[in-house]
Amino acid sequence: MYFDNQFWRSLLVQASLVEPALAHAVAAVGVFAEQRAGLCDNEQRKLKTSTEHMALATYNKSITQVAKLPVSAKDNTEVILLACILYICVEFLRGNEEEAIRHFNGGMAIIASLMRRNIGSSAADGTIDRIRSTSILTFFNRLEMLAALFGNDSPWPYAVTLQESIPDTFNFMGEARDSLVHLMNLSLRFIRSIGLAKYDPLFHANSHNTSGEQQDLLHHLELWRSRFSAYQARHASDLSPTDLYACNVLEIQQLVAKVWIGTTMEPFECAHDEHMPAFEAIITLAEQLSTMVDSTKSQHERARYNNTFILDTEIVGPLHWVSIKCRDPSLRRRAIAVLRGTNRREGKWDSRMSVAVAERVMAIEEEGLLRGDLPSEEARVHIVSIKSDAGLGPSRHELTFFTRPDGVHGDWKVWQEVLVSKVQ
Repeated sequence: MYFDNQFWRSLLVQASLVEPALAHAVAAVGVFAEQRAGLCDNEQRKLKTSTEHMALATYNKSITQVAKLPVSAKDNTEVILLACILYICVEFLRGNEEEAIRHFNGGMAIIASLMRRNIGSSAADGTIDRIRSTSILTFFNRLEMLAALFGNDSPWPYAVTLQESIPDTFNFMGEARDSLVHLMNLSLRFIRSIGLAKYDPLFHANSHNTSGEQQDLLHHLELWRSRFSAYQARHASDLSPTDLYACNVLEIQQLVAKVWIGTTMEPFECAHDEHMPAFEAIITLAEQLSTMVDSTKSQHERARYNNTFILDTEIVGPLHWVSIKCRDPSLRRRAIAVLRGTNRREGKWDSRMSVAVAERVMAIEEEGLLRGDLPSEEARVHIVSIKSDAGLGPSRHELTFFTRPDGVHGDWKVWQEVLVSKVQ
């Protein structure tokens, strides 16, 4: 919420006061968020079903109202995009990830169409300028990162090139955040372009251009870190505890992106072992976050923080990835401990789900190991895909594991398991 206060507390509130479709969508988000947070007492929980039915009716009313809006009207474009964001919230809260991604793709299709018409069209120019100035476009950039982490393709051209992604100076925190989002989105597009090709021996014999792109991304991630450090030094006396929390989140994300890019062309899972210092730095920064929350919030506020949903990626997704890819037994358990103490959902990333999945991967990889040893290449899980059912309370996860027990050039071993993570 640090970066989105103006969006949620100003822009969306004002827009919902004049547009009934948005008011209905906001009301639906509120009900589903309260249920997700578990803020109702036992008596109120008995009314959950009827309350949920009312929320769904309100949600459907909003969808019907938006569907009747003429798309040709300039102001309606912003309303439709804001509605998309709210609908994504609703579907993530309900556990319907595919429907949430469908709403995201619909919004991005509108934005891509506006950008294609931007040249030579003053009407389109005005709309693009407005969605930029109101942070709607920035919000969709962040949602692209969330969608990409779950395998969503991005067929539209990205709005910013790598060379344009970092300004000479960061003047405020949000500027550093937006720059890092661009870098992470470009990194994820690069990673998806590699895909499983890295397991093909011929890939590395013809990967000169790809290696150059990898080095460019790593260079820009280091450049971002240098300019962000300069920003922190200039504003050291001005940074509040909340600002320092945001700094830690951004540093975690930058380090994760570096390891992503540094390992994405390697077929060997053991390549992640070379990044233990980065993993330790990520985990230490994440551990500091809970201390920051404890020192700046009341007991009630801490409970709300640890029972919250945000439509963004902060730490749950990065720590989920670290808990799976960092095989040092001590560091891995520290990462899982942070996730366990963080009852949060960031988009689809649910900390309870992440703990359950990470512990299962750890059990598979460490079976038969002596204490403190790292798992062999053949024992490591290369990929674990997750399909989760909708619903509040205990959540059911269908996991598909991919390993190569005969070595990186051997056949894949693929199997499925069902896992249940319970409310903590």
